[in-house]
Amino acid sequence: QPHSQKRDNMLRIEVLDGSNLPAGDKNGLSDPYVEVVAMASPEVKVATFKTRTIKKTLNPEWNQTFETECKSLYSIDFFIWDWDVCENSGSFQDYSRA
Repeated sequence: QPHSQKRDNMLRIEVLDGSNLPAGDKNGLSDPYVEVVAMASPEVKVATFKTRTIKKTLNPEWNQTFETECKSLYSIDFFIWDWDVCENSGSFQDYSRA
């Protein structure tokens, strides 16, 4: 039988999918992944997570969940990167949520 424990101060982040992302590669597609940065304050990082890279798509489905202990949360930033472009320090899209 499954066992679950209530865990106080847990932050759970679900990265589901993306749609109609801009092309980052010459073939008209991208190799996107998501970097999630949770901040306790403007100077204090709680955690950083990265999804797996989905190759050759503009409509990725990650369906990944991340958890970490978090007593204070200031913001969560989501950055969508193209794997090939990142090697040259470029992103094709980023999103932030406070």
